[in-house]
Amino acid sequence: METPSWFAQEIIRGLAGLRVLKQRNPPSGEEIPGTQMTIAEASATEWIAVLWPAKAWSEKSIPRIREAFRVLPLRGPDWPTVHEFVEMFDELTVRAQNSGFLPAPEITKEEKARLAEIGNRRRQEIVTMLKERHTERDARTFGTAIRNALGLTQESNREPGEES
Repeated sequence: METPSWFAQEIIRGLAGLRVLKQRNPPSGEEIPGTQMTIAEASATEWIAVLWPAKAWSEKSIPRIREAFRVLPLRGPDWPTVHEFVEMFDELTVRAQNSGFLPAPEITKEEKARLAEIGNRRRQEIVTMLKERHTERDARTFGTAIRNALGLTQESNREPGEES
């Protein structure tokens, strides 16, 4: 199977970014004798040739490919290997799966309705439980506690001329 252009472009873009950051020991721009290719171009070609069959890449991989190239220079000053890139990509994939970074799977209308029903039922259970815990007497007691804390008395709450 031929490597898709989007994949090659992402790898070339990432390698170019590493070169701009001046990682130590990058592939040189010297031409390989007897070819029309520089060592850097041959290196990029090999990265693509080695990486493409190594995983089930898809266009959904693009954000993690970019992130791997962004984070690799933080691991050290030397030009990374293909192996280090794959390790970083895998680490980011695991982190994404564990953090919910990856898009949620599609949910059918039936599943949404079922989940909404569960949520509504649970919400009603909580409301009922809270009502049972907090009776009107609790509200009066709470109100009295607030009035006492604020220094308000029953008399100070009465209108002038009102009797107790």
